[in-house]
Amino acid sequence: MKLKEVENLFFSKVEDIIQQNDFKIYKSSCKANRKQGDFLHQIDFGFISRSSSKILEITVSITSLKLNDLYFEITGSKLEMTMGNTLRLIIEQDDDVMKIKPFWELEVTNEHLIDKVAFKFVRWMDSDILPYFEGYSSIGEVDKAFNSNPLAMTRHTSKQFQRCTVGLLAAYLNNNKNLNELLELYDNEMKAGGYFFVEEHFAISKYIRSKISSNI
Repeated sequence: MKLKEVENLFFSKVEDIIQQNDFKIYKSSCKANRKQGDFLHQIDFGFISRSSSKILEITVSITSLKLNDLYFEITGSKLEMTMGNTLRLIIEQDDDVMKIKPFWELEVTNEHLIDKVAFKFVRWMDSDILPYFEGYSSIGEVDKAFNSNPLAMTRHTSKQFQRCTVGLLAAYLNNNKNLNELLELYDNEMKAGGYFFVEEHFAISKYIRSKISSNI
């Protein structure tokens, strides 16, 4: 089967469960999303040809429009998402991402395999994907997810450097009582970590520090 045929057949088998939960499917870009309040929920379906096989990787993401707007206001650029990762990491529900088995692929090379993956996806919608969206669709929950253990790796982002910036913005928007301590922790982490987007992070840090000073 050609990759486009795989995509079309897979969506024909899962579109009911997706649309029943108020998602709009964009088949041309292989994604589905919905807006609930200030939050955008998105499921990305990455179909890949690998020699004679077809592989599907599913990514689940949540975007706080309020957090993204503030990030854009300060830096002039946009975050790809607030939080999320591959479905494998969401299902594992373990923040110690280094302990999670690295090999987890969904093969969709033929109709039989597509049927199997579609059947699993329907179950995952109820057991993992929807609960993830519902569990982290508030700034308070985003703050808790990133700042309960601020320097640990987390399943909530595939780009570990973003946990510092997202964690800091969430703490600020949620009036986290530990904001000053988090500023120091995340600034030191970004200085030492050799991460990307250091300039954007320190622009945000400077903005938050100025807001704190103006309220003293």
